[in-house]
Amino acid sequence: MRFPLASWSTLCLFIVFSCVGCEDDKPVVETNPFAGTQVTVSFPAGLGLEQNWELALAEWQKRTGAEVVLKPRSLDGDQSLIDAYGGNADSADLILFPVTGISDLGDAGWFPVITEQLRKPNQLNWNDLFKGLRDTIGARYGGPATVPISCPVLTCYYREDLLAAANLSPPRTWEEYQKLAETVDAWAGGLPVIEPWSEEFRSTMYLARAVSYVKHPDEYTTFFDIRSGEPQIDGPGFQRALKDSLKAVQAMPPEVMTYDTYDCRREFFAGRAAMAITFETGFENPLPVLVPANPRDSETVTPQPRAADIRIGFLRLPGSAEVYRRSKDVWEPGANEGVNYVTLSGFGGMTAVVSARSSELETAAAWNLFKFLTSLEQMATTFPPDTRTVCRTSQTSYPDLWLPEDMSAAEGGSYLGEVAGSLDNKAFVAALPVIGREQFRAALTTGLTTCLSNPESAEETLKTVATRWREIAEKLGVETLRDSYRRSLGLRPLANLE
Repeated sequence: MRFPLASWSTLCLFIVFSCVGCEDDKPVVETNPFAGTQVTVSFPAGLGLEQNWELALAEWQKRTGAEVVLKPRSLDGDQSLIDAYGGNADSADLILFPVTGISDLGDAGWFPVITEQLRKPNQLNWNDLFKGLRDTIGARYGGPATVPISCPVLTCYYREDLLAAANLSPPRTWEEYQKLAETVDAWAGGLPVIEPWSEEFRSTMYLARAVSYVKHPDEYTTFFDIRSGEPQIDGPGFQRALKDSLKAVQAMPPEVMTYDTYDCRREFFAGRAAMAITFETGFENPLPVLVPANPRDSETVTPQPRAADIRIGFLRLPGSAEVYRRSKDVWEPGANEGVNYVTLSGFGGMTAVVSARSSELETAAAWNLFKFLTSLEQMATTFPPDTRTVCRTSQTSYPDLWLPEDMSAAEGGSYLGEVAGSLDNKAFVAALPVIGREQFRAALTTGLTTCLSNPESAEETLKTVATRWREIAEKLGVETLRDSYRRSLGLRPLANLE
């Protein structure tokens, strides 16, 4: 049963988070501020969240007087995310769902903008989120809307000892990276460079390389034209990125065609690779199925010991020396000391919203519960390691919360610093942030798979993918797709102006 908005609810908004985490010597403004309020929480099933939350929920309910109802959702490939979460008729107050579904739920009007009051430092502390996350994954047209819990970003791991012995520097650009990959016999004793090119991950790996060639700092358009909705996947920047990707794969062992991020991390820490692209924990989740970064049953995976006497360094993914300026049809040098650094994320992870159907009091209670569950004091136990990544500046001070035991304190600090630099980057691109995302991603994966077995078809590959994207756009509605893309960039839908 839902209770109507009480006359004192406005007051509750000002003290909404004061009841949680109060110290004994501080005055308590309100006792049980949400007494009689029911908060329904929907979240992906099978991740261990329900069990992990048990004690925390009991404590929060006792402090606030509210009641929590949990509704785990099974995500599979046979239904849409909206159907999996029960549709509007069965919406929850607090909704945790895959980052890749933001456009699906957002375009359907499931969640509103988070008010300025709720974004304040003593509440959701919006500005504590890394800039790239809060401006891209967190915000849509209209303003801030979702709060990320996990949002992995690919990072370059390298053997610091081997590069130092050869008097070489870590790569700043993809060109420098490629030279290192092609000369491993000289500087790494033949240890390879590896990347995650499994079928499930190859579109993400390709796009992570492509965005620095494609995303010009003065232009919005990346995947689709923001005025027409026309696919850009066969443009000059994407074409160059594909050719460079093929060169990189050809310099790697054939096993990378089956490697996911877990494989790359395992091989690197075992001392069997000189450089690797991977990340620590998080999700790689092809919608609508939410799959952890390590898709294997944890009970069947034998932990691999770290190789002795290796020194490890971390680096944000390289950028490109040139970036294509679409509006002028020219290539221009990167503006950041000659390098165009662009971060790709939003290919996996989990985020939270509060339903547009919730009352003002229910909204306050739901965000209060979320803040409690994701606090630094609670997060180590409320969210299993595979369900959280660092998303906030304040979180980087606690490396033990995010990193495994096989990293030293210095390595952990270095890794988190590079991740922070990637996620704080204003040049930040979400991977295919539109409705129908999985259809576009599948078409790209099919094209890449064909091209990897027949590299001579590179140029025609992306033209074929672009044709397939147009067909998908036609079925979705070109204007609908265009405006979905615009909303994800914080732009007004053109349909509102026509």
